[in-house]
Amino acid sequence: DGKIILKNDVTKKEDYATFKLPYSMEKEEPVYWNRLLDRLYSPEERRKIEYAIGAVIAGESVNLQKFFIFVGDAGTGKSTILGIIDEMFRGYTSSINIESIGMGKDFALESLSDNPLIAIQDDVELDHITENARLNSIISHETLTVNEKHKKLYQAKFRTM
Repeated sequence: DGKIILKNDVTKKEDYATFKLPYSMEKEEPVYWNRLLDRLYSPEERRKIEYAIGAVIAGESVNLQKFFIFVGDAGTGKSTILGIIDEMFRGYTSSINIESIGMGKDFALESLSDNPLIAIQDDVELDHITENARLNSIISHETLTVNEKHKKLYQAKFRTM
């Protein structure tokens, strides 16, 4: 599941795909998306969000060394957009605990064991992160040692954004 497979895509054995998203790409104007983002975000911030989504769809997110942080007061739409992204890419996402990763907890990488294209954490206090080397390694798609409960240690290179 290393690339997005849409409903109308013809898959081959070499795609190693276990599922398809339940929708196809259409050339229609995304009226409700436009209305929501016009209300919540400036054009510059909207461009960044759509860049991230486009990178995943185009298969480029696995090469990008970026992560995205949504900052703002309560009720400004951060969780709404993250929820929409999670729904858009259902099956290609995972929930993570950035604080555990940043604090070097033993099993912090376990949530990335399926190597999702997108990892999401809603509502995190980034000032609690005491060490960012492991987070930087995930973002840079470097090989890391993964410790899962009741399993042997193994090496993994995460393609996650």
